[in-house]
Amino acid sequence: MSELKGYFIITGTSKGIGEALAIALLEDNHQVFGISRSQSTLAAYENYHHEQFDLGDTVKIGQMLNEVIGKMEFTTDYNMICLVNNAAMLEPIKAIEESTPAEVTGNLNVNLIAPIMMSSQFIKLTEKPNPYMF
Repeated sequence: MSELKGYFIITGTSKGIGEALAIALLEDNHQVFGISRSQSTLAAYENYHHEQFDLGDTVKIGQMLNEVIGKMEFTTDYNMICLVNNAAMLEPIKAIEESTPAEVTGNLNVNLIAPIMMSSQFIKLTEKPNPYMF
């Protein structure tokens, strides 16, 4: 069996666990497509592709993920495609009765709705695998 080599779509790659995971995968010669609100410091890696996107904008998630997957050049060298829903936000860090509806909605959009929408769109786009995959 050939060595596993793949495409990884990871949210929240601008810092923390997402950035560390991306670096580990990049150094293992996988292709990483990072998604985050801010710029990435990973541009030095030839196999890193960055999509600056705010996951709070849940209406555009499907379009964005479709564009990201559309940038992948599937060949026999790659035998998997993975989605890692890593991005999250802590705010608002206060009692719920002190939070505004906009703050609560923003938190739920990023922490709950975005991963659901990302997973749903990912399944739709990958349920009929590319002939080069697997």
